Amino acid sequence: MGRRWYRGVRDGGISGVFALAMLAASATTAFAAAPGSLCNTPSLCPGATSLPSTVNDQHYDTHPGDSLIGKIIHASDLLGTEHCTSGPAGVDVFVKSTDFGNITLCGSLSSCPGANCTITFSWTVPNGPTICPCNTSIVAYKDTGNNSNNDIIDDGVINGGNNPAGYAFLDQNGNVITTCGCTATTTTSSSTTSTTSTSTSSSSSSTSSST
Repeated sequence: MGRRWYRGVRDGGISGVFALAMLAASATTAFAAAPGSLCNTPSLCPGATSLPSTVNDQHYDTHPGDSLIGKIIHASDLLGTEHCTSGPAGVDVFVKSTDFGNITLCGSLSSCPGANCTITFSWTVPNGPTICPCNTSIVAYKDTGNNSNNDIIDDGVINGGNNPAGYAFLDQNGNVITTCGCTATTTTSSSTTSTTSTSTSSSSSSTSSST
């Protein structure tokens, strides 16, 4: 649900508390995540690119064109014998977006199987011309329904997290990009031609002549 979600809930007495509890239980069931925690907090996953989280407690901040190394730690549901669909040993990592689709990466594995199983992946956030990221994404591994969790993003401590985790895409002002799709830029080259006839000048083509 996120630390900012409940700020909009008003005090509705007993009925309000009950409704809030029901919504929280429903959301936890619907969005429960896998054991692996997305990590771009190097103090907890050395080697990962350090990223802030200012949008909410489920997403790290990124910008179009950023190159990053991400990790998913405590992926205890992996065997360590997996292979990416592209062929190499490792596991598929999916950056999922309802706006620009899924991007599949190949993550390497270490200390698997077991509680310390770690996935390491590299990614350059698209910046056109065919993919221009916007809003937010969710990161999954092994299959598209196996979402990483927000245990580390929510409070910077390994203490459990049940919501999916991913990346938010921010503009240069630190605001989430909400305009989706790439803007086609067309450059039209025009030339000015002067045709002189007595004392009248007109621009019409790329040929210049005097009569």
